[in-house]
Amino acid sequence: MNEFGALVDRLACINATQDQIRLLTRHLQSRQPEDRHAIAALLAAPPKARRTNLTALCNHIREQTGPVPFALSEDFVGDRSETIALLWPSVPGLNRAPAIAEVVQKLSEIGPANLPRQLELWLNACDTGGRHALIRLATGMFRSPVEHKVLEHACTSLNIRLQQPPDSKVKPSNQSSLFDPAMTGSAGSIRAVILYVHRGPSRASELSCTIAVRHQNVLVPVGKVSCGGHTPAIEAFSRLHALQRFGPTTKVQHIEGTALLLEVEFDSVAFSSRHKAGVSLQSSRIRAVIDDALLASASGLDDLTKLLPTLQGHD
Repeated sequence: MNEFGALVDRLACINATQDQIRLLTRHLQSRQPEDRHAIAALLAAPPKARRTNLTALCNHIREQTGPVPFALSEDFVGDRSETIALLWPSVPGLNRAPAIAEVVQKLSEIGPANLPRQLELWLNACDTGGRHALIRLATGMFRSPVEHKVLEHACTSLNIRLQQPPDSKVKPSNQSSLFDPAMTGSAGSIRAVILYVHRGPSRASELSCTIAVRHQNVLVPVGKVSCGGHTPAIEAFSRLHALQRFGPTTKVQHIEGTALLLEVEFDSVAFSSRHKAGVSLQSSRIRAVIDDALLASASGLDDLTKLLPTLQGHD
């Protein structure tokens, strides 16, 4: 799992297709056959099934760090799953880090009663990169950092049979083996506008962006989202349409005719005193980059606030 986490992080930081192909080919060649096929399957058609959500994992970390340190860490990191991965205490020697094929098989088979304990054992044994990848897999947030053509080139020489691309009309032949489809779903999705693009403290860090919705003719931020496999497109927009740079943060243009919109999926909406909108998205992920979209087509704040009555408490 640690090696898979490191691979995903490195692929996300590489823009050149040929460099991605070389890295992925070398990695697959070094893996056992069962891990090789599991990696190819995950990158070709990431499972959307959500075996668990982040609530229990967040509660576990809050109990150890306290609510204020956790909130400060989340604000600094900008991504809840990465915050959990960074703060989760490793327990070296307690257990071996699981292989990726083992994780995929176990997540497909294990029942909800035994899942929390299994995740805890895995998280204890993994490093930060492995924990982050594991959390995204278990919560249905994992997105492939490479295009399908990269997989095709890397897998041809290794005789690995690929699934169809995720947007294909042909259902992947083994999609049902990648976790339980009955546990898929989300609270909803919105069209959000990118306001800021953030680079982490190292090249291995994921790109993320602050996103906003419309409210009374202005844009109000509703949280951050990891760019994942959409990093190249968002980076390209950031380079062409940067307004200001503040260290690792770039403010990008967001006016009619020059704005980038995203389709963002999320698990829930929470009250938030830290956001101008008064709400924030929980466990958000980018489903698609929307080309040539009008700023007026962005979702409104009302689309999110109407979900608040179903939630418990304030943040």
